[in-house]
Amino acid sequence: MSILQTLKYNDLFSVVSQKPFLFIGTIIENIDLTGNAEQNKLKDTLVQSKVAEYLEHFPEKEHTKVGNDGATLSGGEKQKIAIARALLKNAPIVILDEATTGFDTESRTYLHEMITSQMKEKTVLLITHHYEELDGFDKIYRLENGYLFYKK
Repeated sequence: MSILQTLKYNDLFSVVSQKPFLFIGTIIENIDLTGNAEQNKLKDTLVQSKVAEYLEHFPEKEHTKVGNDGATLSGGEKQKIAIARALLKNAPIVILDEATTGFDTESRTYLHEMITSQMKEKTVLLITHHYEELDGFDKIYRLENGYLFYKK
C-alpha cells in the first residue's frame, strides 16, 4: 500500500479511544490537527463536543496549553477534546472505544444523544461496558469469553 493510499484510507476513520493521546500544544491545536478548519465549523465543534463549556474556566480559553499528554486536564476534558477532534474530522466511520471514560452521567447521556441524532449517516462502532449506551443502534454485538454474539 502506497503512502497516498494509506492517507486516503486513514481519512475514512475517526477514532476516540479510552485513553486519548493529546499532543503538547493548545486545546485548539489538539482538536484542529491540520490548522485549516473554518472558524464557524470549529466553533460548532467546540459546542457539540461540550469543550466550549469548560473553556470558560481557563484564562486563555481554547489557546490554553494542555501539557504533556494533557497533564493539565481532567480525564473527561481529554475525552471531550478527542470527541471534538473526531467530530471536526467528519469521517464516514467513527470508532468510539470506551469514549465516555471519565464522563459523568449527564455527559454520557449527551454523547449518546449526539451519536444517535447527528451520526445517523455514519458507521459508528461503539465499544462500551455501559449497555444503556447501546439504545438506538441498528446492530448490537456482545463479546463474551472470546465469542461474539449478535443481540439485535
